[in-house]
Amino acid sequence: MLQKLARCALLASSGIGGFSKDVVAFDVTRERPWTVRESIEMRYFVTGQTSPAYIEPTESAIGGKFSPDGRHFFVATRRGSLKQDEVIYEVFVFETEVISARLKISDSGTNEAPRPKAVIAIASTRPGDDEVGIRDIRWSDNDTLTFLGTAGNNPVNGYQFRVSHNSLVNLTCANTDVVEIQAGTEGVIYAVDNEEATSPFGKYPATVISGDAVFSLFSPPRRTNRIISRYHGGDAQFMAQSELGAPRTWFAPTGAFAVMVFAPTGWKIPKEWSHYYKPVVRHYQFILADLRTGELTPMLDAPVGAATSPNNIVDTSVLWSPDGRRVILFNTALPLSTDDMERTTTAYIVEYDVETRHWTKIASIETPRMEDPRLWTGRAHWTNPGEEFVVEYINLLKRPSVWRRFARKEGGWKLQDRTASKDSVSPDDARPFNVELRQDANTPPMVWAVQGSKSLRLFGEDPVLAGVRVHPTRTVHWIDPDGAMEEGGLIIPQAQANQTLKLVVQAYRYSPAQFLPDGMASSAYASQLLAQKGFAVLQMNIPAENRPDVTLTTKEGEYFMARLDAAIDSLRSESSLDLSEIGLVGFSRGGYMAYYAATHPHRTKVGAVVVADAWQGSYGDYLYDVGTSRATQSLFFHERQYGGPFWYNQATWLALAPGFNVQKSDAPVLFQINSRFGVVPMLEAMTAFRRVNRPAEFLLFPDGSHQLIRPQQRRTSLESTVDWLTFWLGKREDLDEGGIMSLPRWKEMQDSRRASRP
Repeated sequence: MLQKLARCALLASSGIGGFSKDVVAFDVTRERPWTVRESIEMRYFVTGQTSPAYIEPTESAIGGKFSPDGRHFFVATRRGSLKQDEVIYEVFVFETEVISARLKISDSGTNEAPRPKAVIAIASTRPGDDEVGIRDIRWSDNDTLTFLGTAGNNPVNGYQFRVSHNSLVNLTCANTDVVEIQAGTEGVIYAVDNEEATSPFGKYPATVISGDAVFSLFSPPRRTNRIISRYHGGDAQFMAQSELGAPRTWFAPTGAFAVMVFAPTGWKIPKEWSHYYKPVVRHYQFILADLRTGELTPMLDAPVGAATSPNNIVDTSVLWSPDGRRVILFNTALPLSTDDMERTTTAYIVEYDVETRHWTKIASIETPRMEDPRLWTGRAHWTNPGEEFVVEYINLLKRPSVWRRFARKEGGWKLQDRTASKDSVSPDDARPFNVELRQDANTPPMVWAVQGSKSLRLFGEDPVLAGVRVHPTRTVHWIDPDGAMEEGGLIIPQAQANQTLKLVVQAYRYSPAQFLPDGMASSAYASQLLAQKGFAVLQMNIPAENRPDVTLTTKEGEYFMARLDAAIDSLRSESSLDLSEIGLVGFSRGGYMAYYAATHPHRTKVGAVVVADAWQGSYGDYLYDVGTSRATQSLFFHERQYGGPFWYNQATWLALAPGFNVQKSDAPVLFQINSRFGVVPMLEAMTAFRRVNRPAEFLLFPDGSHQLIRPQQRRTSLESTVDWLTFWLGKREDLDEGGIMSLPRWKEMQDSRRASRP
């Protein structure tokens, strides 16, 4: 299983060849129509290194990518290739000194972008939104970048790129996915998956079916072990094996130690841990690894804290002091104590002394009981290394998250600011300028180096967008039913003479600070394509984005419908809009809102709906989740949504759950299912729509992911959305007979619906 870490054949390219092709003049006339190519092949600047597939609201500043000595920095991008059906990830490494020199003359009027010192490029055809070509990239020393990468459909491996030699090396050469890699001066720690076929069923003649066995009916029965190894030249050395989850690793600045979070194979949970409230009981522990000897030592007699998100994902941070002696741990439980019963239900922030092996509590994470897990800590960083840090407090039902600042004072750590800024970093002389991402709803993203009043554009304009017509977005406002001001983004394409436009509402998030030509997700949303087809488009927030008081309550669906009615009413003064019926598109939780709207008609007539890889809030989905390994997540979402278990709240479930109200729907619904595992929970909707003779189409991407990422999958999702809305909203004459979907079948649905109407 263990691999020698030799120099493997490279599955990626490095260098600067071809970069100058990106430096092109931008045609401001924008005469070409927007097509699916622009949606997929445009360049995105990656800001979230852990999951760069996601198109999420990003921070305005993407600094923090400088090498420790400040001599180099990198910028990461991704773009699709329709022809090759692959996603191309690139990392551009710039010399700080060169950019500083250019900044001094940046007012000379030149538009030529500086050439990077090196470019790393990997083209990936892996389908998952967490299987991207380059991720978790970071500086491991002043000259070396370490990252996980996958070229083509090959396993994920650990790579190192040395800037001075312009060389890229596959460190791990594993034939199964490397799930974690960290590099320090004392070597590399990495983990690989080792899958073994298992049977979920007992021996002949019968077995008791557990939740895991039920789940195994719908997926290949496998037992996954994580083999954790360290390497410092020569052969890999085994350190540990983990049965649950990928390990997380944070190296000390000295490189001698690392903090790890994982579940050692064969380790038994102490009986005393049963006194923690049930969701707190975890196999995961904070473990100190001595890189010099390979010794592993549990840091506290306690699991990782429960406040790590409601679906039991380990989401935590670690901050090492500059001298490597102390480390701050976030989201950890504390050893049980009869004098402090709070420890059974609470997670904490703790400082740990590596030399003495003693810990000190810094703060508890204020959270309600764990049957209602809402609050945990996310990102954290030093604002004054070793003396002051800020940490993100995430509330599942509240947006945005808040940041809190702690400082070391006489007598220990003290909370200094409950509403700190996430960007409140201390001055760093090694960074003579900031690196900023600038964009808005109508301006494509661009990265700039900024020093005082001077700025330098680091990239040429995106050639894919040269000369394309972008239908502009403008912010509109309305008053929600409770009197609050709400806003959305409205796109009105140039209408033909004497022609009014149908409106399509894209429900999830309106982000005026971002250039998102399709919308906030890579699945289903197709703003510019719809505008090019002659639709007006309104992007609007769902309650989960800004109304935590109604989110995951029995009021959420009705609040969304009232907001939709108010938004449509505010647009009635737009003479170019035909609001007699609208189209509605939703992805994920926005898809649940769209499904709810289809099955709970209000004043706004919904004429066609697209529900893309959504949480359905249905009884069938509830049973599937509870009967498998996702029980905790389902109990939280479903039972909070409808006031409790179905068997004790039947009236509420029957009134609100979309699957029980399909007979009320008059809107044809296209369901996009982005994984084969989504078919079983979709059976309720498939049966219901068929049984009550309501038009519905079910489009499966068997090898997709929640956020579709492969170009041809995205193309199918976008074009099927446009085709579905075009057909059902009375623009069938504009539909290509040879399109993605089956036009004859839709005609049969339409004829059947007409015949069934009274």
